[in-house]
Amino acid sequence: MAMKKLTPLFFSFLLMSLNSNGQSCAELEQRLLPLYTSLVQGNEANALEQSENILHELESASDLPDLFSYPFEATHIFKPVSSDGTLRVFTWNYPKEDGTQLYFGCLFQKIGKKDSSTFIKFNFKPTNLPKWETKVYPEEKWTGALYYAIAPMKKGRKDPEAYALLGFNSKDNLSNYKLLDILTISGGSCKFGGNYFEVKDKNPKRIVFEYSDQVTCSLKYYEKEQTIIVDHLAPRETIYEGFFPEYGPDGSYDGYKLEEGKWKYYPIIDIAPFVNGQAIPFSNPRP
Repeated sequence: MAMKKLTPLFFSFLLMSLNSNGQSCAELEQRLLPLYTSLVQGNEANALEQSENILHELESASDLPDLFSYPFEATHIFKPVSSDGTLRVFTWNYPKEDGTQLYFGCLFQKIGKKDSSTFIKFNFKPTNLPKWETKVYPEEKWTGALYYAIAPMKKGRKDPEAYALLGFNSKDNLSNYKLLDILTISGGSCKFGGNYFEVKDKNPKRIVFEYSDQVTCSLKYYEKEQTIIVDHLAPRETIYEGFFPEYGPDGSYDGYKLEEGKWKYYPIIDIAPFVNGQAIPFSNPRP
């Protein structure tokens, strides 16, 4: 009699404990660690192979209940979660000798209130950067970045789900980029870039900040104020106007505030309301 009561309880516990082929996020992390270690220590061909292995392991985690909360601290993969908890993006890179990078990544988006989520892989394709700010790219032609913050955006019921991505991209050995990009997801696919900015006399699909490899540029999202604050960049001397390896923060700040579904640009803003009495604003370390 007792065995008949214990048996269904045992199987119920077993089903709750085993998900995504019996794995947990902790076990997944232990499988990712040697793959990532091999990636950073090997050559370019090995980096491509190990990244495919990492993506395969991550895809198997789509139904893990703690996928959006587990820290994954053992590797240096970037893995921010949106402030509303609906999106998690994984990105990592492999540095090449010329200062450029290979980028790899994917995303998970929650499906309703279930543990399962949609998985979308990014396919890195270097692009013609002078046209970068005016183009929209599908996940098959992702231009690459290391994303460290995600800001969900207001949307209508019939609109694709939109998020602002804050990221870093290494141009070469002379300069780097910080990015304010737009991610939209619809029908199991995604796009990067879009008409979500209000900037006078411009119609950018993303905002790109280029600056010297010798300095850092702060780009931070303040959730409560729905505002993104960035260092205002300027040349070291006027003779370097337009030569971005000589650009860096000049001590002032610009803002992009989410208003009616778009990021409206506010130049040279007062950051005092955002720093809560700190002497300086948040400075994101260079990845």
